[in-house]
Amino acid sequence: MTTASPTRIIECVCAEFRMTKATLTQKTNRPNVVFPRQIAAYLLNKDSQNPRQVALGDRPGISYPMTGKLLGGKHHTTILHSVQKIEALLTDPDIGPRLQDTLSRIRENYPVERQILGPVAKGAFMSFLDAIDRRS
Repeated sequence: MTTASPTRIIECVCAEFRMTKATLTQKTNRPNVVFPRQIAAYLLNKDSQNPRQVALGDRPGISYPMTGKLLGGKHHTTILHSVQKIEALLTDPDIGPRLQDTLSRIRENYPVERQILGPVAKGAFMSFLDAIDRRS
């Protein structure tokens, strides 16, 4: 499975649909903005990974509320609907293959960013987390 930071996923979706992050996150229901935003929500839910998840070995994907914040303050139920809609479209015999091609093109652009945490950084990050836990 390919993973990327939330920022990188949003950048890749914007590049695929030739729009700015401001356009993707603006408050509008225009179909030419809503559909890319739904794809971004789906990919953030399935592929995003932050440094803490990497360090702890957690599954990829950020929460619906966090995804909503990243996508312009959308409510978590809107994000849930977006993810479910893309999942449903992927099973559609007419739309599914084209949508899968689009998702593949977006995912191909993830690797441009460096690895989120290398072995040394991972050790330092885990030490940092341990220090925080000791303070609590």
